[in-house]
Amino acid sequence: MKEEKQQKMTRREFLKLGGAVAGGALLASCSPSGLQPTQTDKIAQEPRRGGAMRVAFPGTAGQLDPALYTAQEDYTIGWGVYNGLTWVDRDLRAQPVLAKSWHAADDLMTWTFELRKGIKFHHGKAFTAEDVVYTFERILDESTGSPLRSVIHYLDQVQKVDDYTVAFHLSSPNADLPTNVGAVQARIVPHDRTPDEIKSDPVGTGPFLLEEYVPGDHTTLVRNEEYWEEGLPYLDEVRHLYMPEEATQIAALRGGRVHLMWQIGFENLPAVEADPNAEILQVPGGTYQDIVMRVIDEPYTDNRVRKALKLCVDRSAMQEIVLRGLGELGNDHPIPPINPYYAEELPVRAQDIEQAKTLLAEAGYEAGLDLTLHTSDVRPGLVDQAVAFKEMARQAGVRVEIKRVPAEVYWSEYWMKVPLCMSNWNPRPTADETLTTAYHSEAKWNETFFESEELDRIIEKARGETDESKRMDLYRRAQKLIRNRDGAIISYFKPIVQAKHRRVQNFHGHPISYINLKESWLAEE
Repeated sequence: MKEEKQQKMTRREFLKLGGAVAGGALLASCSPSGLQPTQTDKIAQEPRRGGAMRVAFPGTAGQLDPALYTAQEDYTIGWGVYNGLTWVDRDLRAQPVLAKSWHAADDLMTWTFELRKGIKFHHGKAFTAEDVVYTFERILDESTGSPLRSVIHYLDQVQKVDDYTVAFHLSSPNADLPTNVGAVQARIVPHDRTPDEIKSDPVGTGPFLLEEYVPGDHTTLVRNEEYWEEGLPYLDEVRHLYMPEEATQIAALRGGRVHLMWQIGFENLPAVEADPNAEILQVPGGTYQDIVMRVIDEPYTDNRVRKALKLCVDRSAMQEIVLRGLGELGNDHPIPPINPYYAEELPVRAQDIEQAKTLLAEAGYEAGLDLTLHTSDVRPGLVDQAVAFKEMARQAGVRVEIKRVPAEVYWSEYWMKVPLCMSNWNPRPTADETLTTAYHSEAKWNETFFESEELDRIIEKARGETDESKRMDLYRRAQKLIRNRDGAIISYFKPIVQAKHRRVQNFHGHPISYINLKESWLAEE
């Protein structure tokens, strides 16, 4: 099998080019569309209170209970209504929020968090350690069904030490706990609310209150006048509008009816760039859109078939077709170049049609394969990649029928339920969370259904390894194993590309695509 070492910048060079993500600078690259560097916040102005920010999303929020969040539309509600113990900054590091400090025992088996005092939930109850215990006990309860449970399953006990001190006792060491407790599903809920109340009438300690939730149409948040961070938020209201068609979103942005698009397809950049009232925001990211082969279904039970389909892909061409040349090449594993444990020395798999044909013949498919690939416009790029894959695979005798299904039912009725489909993953802040969320055998979102005891052991050992060189070696082994045996075809990593109206001030893109508007405001028209 032919493989080639693609020209790859180091992570240090990548972040330097991006303008030091830790400092919040935004990468504004040129693209084949003619996209030129833009300055965010063109209107120089002091923070201004008031106004209603309208944000466009392609899908609809499906959950109000943070423990059950699964999509970005859910996460953004959580950023408004709730706080976590920590949050993950633009350098993918944990920063204090409801927890003011933390420390670990030498063996990383116990972590102690000191909590802030004087904070109240929206319904008036004081925030205390009991709320933290309740929040994590709900997540760890299998009957809750939280996707975060598989990530933090190593938690043995969450203990109230006193009203403003909590101890996390682990069954195995974990160096990433402060980042894990900043996950969107770990927003702190009040212990005096039942699960039904949390699902229907959420109250948190966040900068906004939920005023209205109309599934499939919009969500309205209003300012929390008693928010604990002095002077925040600036906005009176944030409204999430659900617009499946990107053309509709762009028209609304250009007309001033929408102020922010959570994401924008690369093919539509010229339409936004041409508008003097609109601006493009771009930061290095780790979002990937994979072609998912369920290894429990024929013909994907045979790794020769999985490898053959991976060899059908011309990754550079896929990057050009879907990303218009932006982003980074993928290598059939989920760790992106922005992650410090990215194995950049691992050769990127090159297209090899002849080897793909040979593998298919060895697997008993001398005459090729007939496959059905499900996709949707629920995220920009999914349809484009599916069409490109169809043409690339055809060269190896693989005949792909594309079935395009409605965005509103894609995640609930097709993803993880059909043998071959497209998927979309936002990056996680740590390599451990990335792997534990979707690649461990017990992961709730193990979309390929690939199980490997060897991979499980690597993931579990790496999370507690304090020697950086040994930890790097473990994650390098995990990436190689996934690349060679798993059922995901990962061709590229997308940058985070969003669009905003020029009135939007102090909003910055995030490599995990978070939208946090507590410090943003709208300039006067």
